[in-house]
Amino acid sequence: MANQKSTIKVLLEVSGELKDVPYEIQFSEFPAAAPLGEALNAGAVDIGALGDAPYVFALGAGAPLKVVSILHAEGRYTTAILAPKDSSLNTAADLKGKRIVTTRGSIGHFLAIKTLRSVGLTTQDVQFIYLLPSESRILLDNGGADAWSTWDPYTTIATTQARPGPGQR
Repeated sequence: MANQKSTIKVLLEVSGELKDVPYEIQFSEFPAAAPLGEALNAGAVDIGALGDAPYVFALGAGAPLKVVSILHAEGRYTTAILAPKDSSLNTAADLKGKRIVTTRGSIGHFLAIKTLRSVGLTTQDVQFIYLLPSESRILLDNGGADAWSTWDPYTTIATTQARPGPGQR
């Protein structure tokens, strides 16, 4: 079972669903949906959870995937475009000419594209830097990117853990 940040495994353990299972489940960890989708496409894993945008990106890349279950989390805002506290970015229009770090094919990637379009901008108006979430956070914290388009749990972690900016202690 392909797993992102142990989410599925933890949910199955907490709910007790892993007790008395008559077969072995091997969990494979992935830092994001894009590499998980690639593993599904390559046949390296049998099943895994993808968000809506990563699923669409994977289908667009030719992955022969099918949906076996859908979960809709109504009222939850788990995606965000984050900027350092002292940033001059305040609106979507302020992204023009900026460097946005995100994971290619992720819900963060989709959010950035949708946000740009909402203010009449295109992907040509920004510089995308494609990294995995852990690398993205480091790049943003070190000033190598102006904004980070990401998803939960990374949004929660980033907004609840105060980290010093470049040149600060």
